[in-house]
Amino acid sequence: MTGTSLELLFQEALDMPLLPLEDVFLTGIVGGSRLGIPLVHISRFWTAQPRFNLSTSVYHHCAYHHMLATHHVTPEMLRQLWKPLMQVQPARECDTFLMHILGHLFTPGSYQVRLTNSYFDQTR
Repeated sequence: MTGTSLELLFQEALDMPLLPLEDVFLTGIVGGSRLGIPLVHISRFWTAQPRFNLSTSVYHHCAYHHMLATHHVTPEMLRQLWKPLMQVQPARECDTFLMHILGHLFTPGSYQVRLTNSYFDQTR
């Protein structure tokens, strides 16, 4: 998004009644509907919480490593996930055949994991 687009979004948003969902308000209503800025789908933005968790109190970092942004993450979940997410080596830990299958079974939407050759090389 260009600086010009940001300025237009800001100015147009000032003239509209505020909607508490800021992402919907700015990109969908102000940007898309009022200004005609094309919306681009980015699969790494999630609106649902993965069900790929070990329990209601333990969250596995491989369920979140491919996400750029998501909803429904509490401060406690964020504290639990942050350190493993910063240390994860996705090709070795999360982009395995097992994690790929679990992702398809337990996460909403499409779980886009790139299976690397390193996994297949290790199992031969």
